[in-house]
Amino acid sequence: MLTINPGRYSNGQAEFLITVGEQRYSLYFKGDGIVGNAEAIAPLVMLAAMRLGQNIRVEEACSTTFLANMQELSGIFARWFSDQRFRQVAFEGDSLLVPAAKPEGRVASFFTGGVDSFYTFLKHRDEITDLIYVHGFDLPLEETEKRASISEMGRRIERATGVRFREVETNGRKLLRDWGRWGVHGHGLGLGCIGRLMASEFKRIYIPSSFHERDLFPWSSHPETDVLYSDESIEFVHDGCEAFRAEKLEFISEFSVALENLRVCGEKNQLELNCCRCEKCVRTMTSLYACKALGQAHTFAESLTTKLVRKQIIYDASIVAFVQENIALLERHDLGGSDICEAWRVVLRRSELENKIRRKLYKLRKKVGI
Repeated sequence: MLTINPGRYSNGQAEFLITVGEQRYSLYFKGDGIVGNAEAIAPLVMLAAMRLGQNIRVEEACSTTFLANMQELSGIFARWFSDQRFRQVAFEGDSLLVPAAKPEGRVASFFTGGVDSFYTFLKHRDEITDLIYVHGFDLPLEETEKRASISEMGRRIERATGVRFREVETNGRKLLRDWGRWGVHGHGLGLGCIGRLMASEFKRIYIPSSFHERDLFPWSSHPETDVLYSDESIEFVHDGCEAFRAEKLEFISEFSVALENLRVCGEKNQLELNCCRCEKCVRTMTSLYACKALGQAHTFAESLTTKLVRKQIIYDASIVAFVQENIALLERHDLGGSDICEAWRVVLRRSELENKIRRKLYKLRKKVGI
């Protein structure tokens, strides 16, 4: 049995000591809106419990619906990842309750500053009151300067729109990464945990989608799974999978707040919001170029060139889909004959072997600082 004991709770902070097998995790969560409740840690320990074949017990009163949903979630993961030693587990609480519905309340969306985040925010601008950024999820906590630039981005968005930019800090990513892969297995569980810790603040929380509904595959944040963090008191919504990434960018390019703050780069030790060289940056710059909005996108300081495009490496199926979307977007905007579009066609035509060799060389050069 994997036990979640009551944590230590103070104003805007919750701490939990979790024992998983022979490992002990001292977890903390702090930020405006964090309210202590042990059931919120259930998604965070689920991967470990499933790998160990241990049921989960929460030593606090728990939402009946939420625990039932967590059991369903573990069943989905067991089905999706059966070849990776994930087994369905049961969830139980010290006592069970049915939380009251909140007909009135604030509405939040998780937010990183990327295309998916801005799309969901601007599509639901009339109802979203809060944006939630989690320090320690997409960026390591030690990247303090980059984190400071994201905080400043949030303040700019607050001033421009009146929305409230909420910042949460946690070291919870390590537990998820110790027992699974962050993207495939973990990040959606992390968002579910944070959302439940803030559930008293909101009646609804949006989780922006990563992929179009046509391209869905087993992934930690998914239409089947994100809704399972809900109960009678709060609704979680997986949002945006009706639109391709290029279509999302086409939509947000009409809004100055997005063009002035868009942040897609995940490169380590990169102080600017975007490096303008990595695959994510160049892909996004291409979409902005197609929409004739690259010149107004203040967070992309460098020019888009064919040389930059040809340096890109396709290393998984999702990137193939994004490149194809960009080519279609360029063609739709009468730029199918442009040098930029042709450069992407060259990249797309490379063999899997050539891409593997290029990726290995890239990693080697990066390691030695070339």
